[in-house]
Amino acid sequence: TITGWLDGNGRPDNLETVIQIIESLSITDMAEQASLLRAAGFDGVTQITKTNFHGPVTGPIHTGSGDININPLSLAALKAWLNQFFRWSEADEHMHSSWAGMVIWSLTAVTHRLTPYGWFIFLAAFAIWLAASWLVIPLLQWPLANPQARFEAGAKYAIAALLIPLFISLLTRADNQNQFQIETNKDRGLLFFLKITGALVGFNTFAMLLLLLALAVFYLRQSSLAPWVWRILIVIPLLFSHISARRIPADRHKMFDHKLQRHPADNLFFVVFALAGPLVAGFVYFGYDYLANRITGIALLLVLMGMALWHWRKTAV
Repeated sequence: TITGWLDGNGRPDNLETVIQIIESLSITDMAEQASLLRAAGFDGVTQITKTNFHGPVTGPIHTGSGDININPLSLAALKAWLNQFFRWSEADEHMHSSWAGMVIWSLTAVTHRLTPYGWFIFLAAFAIWLAASWLVIPLLQWPLANPQARFEAGAKYAIAALLIPLFISLLTRADNQNQFQIETNKDRGLLFFLKITGALVGFNTFAMLLLLLALAVFYLRQSSLAPWVWRILIVIPLLFSHISARRIPADRHKMFDHKLQRHPADNLFFVVFALAGPLVAGFVYFGYDYLANRITGIALLLVLMGMALWHWRKTAV
């Protein structure tokens, strides 16, 4: 519709289509809405009837009907999300009378919403976090002057890089998975392959970024961050491993016209990121003397940053 409109081959033939275009473009300024409506031939309409979309608000916050637009990165958006999660608006006056009452209400609201399967997922996620902390953090705590400590830390990291994504992919349900046609073992194997590929990419990418952060902190302080800081930061690769495991199958399903297929690059991604953990561990073990030296280490980081920037610019162009 938009392509034909821009080419002069026709205009939207109904008001609902124009409203969908306005919502998709997040046009919240009423003057811009009216201008687009006039261009489509709907002179009598002064504003859209639905405003339940998000984006930068350049016009009025509310157009008279529908939901209020909230900046998704604002404190108001955070408060709205917390209210939805903990159901604070449903608490009675007695619970609202003190912060202690609201804490009890929040805990009760969460526990009542957890099904047996939800409890299983929660406990499994907690166990994965504990395992990741035990396996990954030793390689992040520089210096590693003892060769035996380096070998053990590298071995743990390599194991984590393979097993953690495996368990995450087993526990993760892909986005829109109910729309997939999973009828045979081949279909189930393909779905699992796409999930574990995504999990490997997400986990290893951000685990390597944590290693670069550990090196940067070591060069600046000649020591490591506190273990509790790393335990918090280790959530990042776990989170993005889960996100990638959810999104890759859904993206492939959409890419191939609602049919679950693998992209030609998926095999390469699987192999590269399956080997990433052992390769990083071996690089740290055998190249420790160069990495531990501040001059050569910083030079290496600058080279890696330069290569990443060059690749990004090349891809962008």
